[in-house]
Amino acid sequence: MKKIILTLSLMAVTSLMANDTMRTEVDLTAGYNKFDSASWLKNTTLFGIRATMYETEVNKYGLQVGYEGMPGVKYEKVSKETDLHRVYSHVVIDGEEEYSIVPSLFLGGGYEYLTDEIKGEVSQGFVDLGIGFKYHVTENINVGIETRAIGKFNTRDLDFNVNLALGYMLGGKYEEKVEPIFALDANEVKIDTADDYIQPLQERATIIKVPAEDNYATVSPVSSSDVVNTIVVDEAPRYTASTGNYYIQVAAYRSTPTQPLVNKLVRNGYSNTTVQYKNGKKLIVVGPFSSREEASLTLGGVQSVKADAFIRRGK
Repeated sequence: MKKIILTLSLMAVTSLMANDTMRTEVDLTAGYNKFDSASWLKNTTLFGIRATMYETEVNKYGLQVGYEGMPGVKYEKVSKETDLHRVYSHVVIDGEEEYSIVPSLFLGGGYEYLTDEIKGEVSQGFVDLGIGFKYHVTENINVGIETRAIGKFNTRDLDFNVNLALGYMLGGKYEEKVEPIFALDANEVKIDTADDYIQPLQERATIIKVPAEDNYATVSPVSSSDVVNTIVVDEAPRYTASTGNYYIQVAAYRSTPTQPLVNKLVRNGYSNTTVQYKNGKKLIVVGPFSSREEASLTLGGVQSVKADAFIRRGK
């Protein structure tokens, strides 16, 4: 039974890591398990490994599979001990990556296997619920702390454990580095707009105005081989360039690609979309605006693209 459980866990982790269209976080965990007061098992340390597969664009929703083991767990009332193995699967929801510390919520269940059972202590299934926080040391490495409540089916026991985790993010089909984008000026000379943040899109790309119903118009004499990024907008863009110190912040990412969301905003008419770099994070903003009142006129439309967009002051 033990070999079957470990084999299935290894297969699940391998299948997640082999999927190059998703981003996968691999964690090593260590912690302490507190058994229910009705249990004969003594509290003990544990260790484990797990993998969490996230959607590519935003590391927010994930599917997690993992294993944790407790070797040599002692029984309180008999001179005996057992190895305890758990395999589990969770649905994971992470908070927005706007800060270095990101909260996580996970819900799922699994199976607990005892190598040496006694009456009243048996192998059984369980459900669990937990919350955690992780700190991004670099774009790919993070450390975290979490706690879980584990409810067992047969014995009706309720265990609690606290884990420390060391995680590494890998995989994904998108490049993390946002490269400088080249455009042509009026004399068809290439311009490199690399700076400490990416300039507004209309300054670094050829903008072609076509009717809203004709999104596939052919433009001449500019060749597609000469222009890296060609942005097509309708005849009535929803935003007009302004000056000021107010922005609509659409998203903030630490280690995720931003271009798909930028493109979506531009397609919806917000041509003054900018990707700014601040404290190691990538901020997608629309603006600037001269006042909060001016920004509020555009906020509703931006929220139709991403509901949690908000107004902030300063770069």
